[in-house]
Amino acid sequence: MPGLYIHIPFCKRKCNYCDFFSVEQSDFNVRGYLEALFVELNNYKAFAPETMYIGGGTPSLLDNENLTFILENLRSRLDATKVQEFTFEANPESLHDSKLNILKEYGVNRLSLGLQSFSDNHLKNLGRVHTVDDFRSVYGRARLAGYSNINVDIIYGLPNQQMTSFESELEELMYLLPEHISLYPLTIEHGTPFSFYKTEVNEDLQSEMFEKAISMLEKRGYRHYELSNWALRGFESKHNLTYWKNMEYVGIGASAASYMGNKRTKNISDVNRYVEMIQASGSAVCELDDIDQDTRLSEEIILNLRTADGVVLNDDMMEKYSFPVNKLIKENLLTIDNDKIRLTQKGMLFANRVFREFV
Repeated sequence: MPGLYIHIPFCKRKCNYCDFFSVEQSDFNVRGYLEALFVELNNYKAFAPETMYIGGGTPSLLDNENLTFILENLRSRLDATKVQEFTFEANPESLHDSKLNILKEYGVNRLSLGLQSFSDNHLKNLGRVHTVDDFRSVYGRARLAGYSNINVDIIYGLPNQQMTSFESELEELMYLLPEHISLYPLTIEHGTPFSFYKTEVNEDLQSEMFEKAISMLEKRGYRHYELSNWALRGFESKHNLTYWKNMEYVGIGASAASYMGNKRTKNISDVNRYVEMIQASGSAVCELDDIDQDTRLSEEIILNLRTADGVVLNDDMMEKYSFPVNKLIKENLLTIDNDKIRLTQKGMLFANRVFREFV
C-alpha cells in the first residue's frame, strides 16, 4: 500500500516541545514553496498512491487560495483512483469552515486534529496558540461538515499534570468519540525550548498514565493497534501503517523522506535551499541510504513490533535473532503465539530497550 506524504513546514509559532522541521510562515514565500512541491512530484509521474497525507508544520495555516492550489495540483497531476485514505493535519485555531469545505470537495476523508491537552494552562505551557474551546468548536463543525474519520492528538506526562486530570481528559475525549486517538508521552528533545529551560518529565508517572490509557480506551472499544495509537475497529490509520509495515512511500517537501526500491532518501531541512535545489535540478535529496538485506530485516522487526499484529517469525529472523528473541521472552518483554512475536504490556513500557536488541 504505497503512500504519499506532503510536508507543509509552516507554523504560526514553534511549540515548546516540537523538534519536527517547521518554520514561521511569515518568514517565507509560501506559494514559491508550494510550486516547488509539484516540480518534485514530477519525479514520480507513474506513482499511484493508496494513501495521501498532508502534514507539517500546520497545513491548516494555508489560506484558501494556497490550500486550493495544492489540492487542485494533486488532483490534476496524480492518479488518485486507488486512494483509500486522504489525511489532512490541522490545528484547531486555523481550520475554518471554508477550509473544511475545500478539503471535502477535494477528497480529504480523514482529519488529524492537534489538540494536545484539554487544559488551557497546559496548552499555554506547551506553546500552543489555540484554546480548548477552539478545539471543541472545530470538532463540532467538522462533524457537521460530514467528516466521519477524525484523529485527535494528545500529549501526556506534562509538567505538573496529575493522574486524575489525565483521566478526566481521556474521559472528555472519549465522550466526543473520535474514530482515532494518538497519545504521546512528552519527551524533551534537544534544541527545543523545553530542553533550553531544562524542563523535566516524570517517566514513572508517564508509564502509569500509559497503562491507565490502555485500560480506559479498551473499555470504550478502542483497539490499541500501535504503541501510541488507538482506533475504533476499521479506523486504523492506513497511511501510518505503511510506515509501520515497512512498505514503500514517497515524501515530498523540505525534510520529507521516501522509501522506494530499497533506497531511503531524505530531503534537505531548509525551505529556501529546498526551493533552490528543486528549481535547479528537480531534487532536494541530501541523504541517500541503500537498504541491504540485514538492515531491512532489522527495520521490519522493529517497525512491526510497534503494532499489535507483531512480527511473523521466519527462518531468516530466527537464524539471526534467536538469542535476543528468547532472552526477551524470558524477561516478559516479548510474547510468542502461533509463530508471531509481540510486545507484552511490560515490553511496551520498555519498547526502546527491546528495539535495541534488533539493531
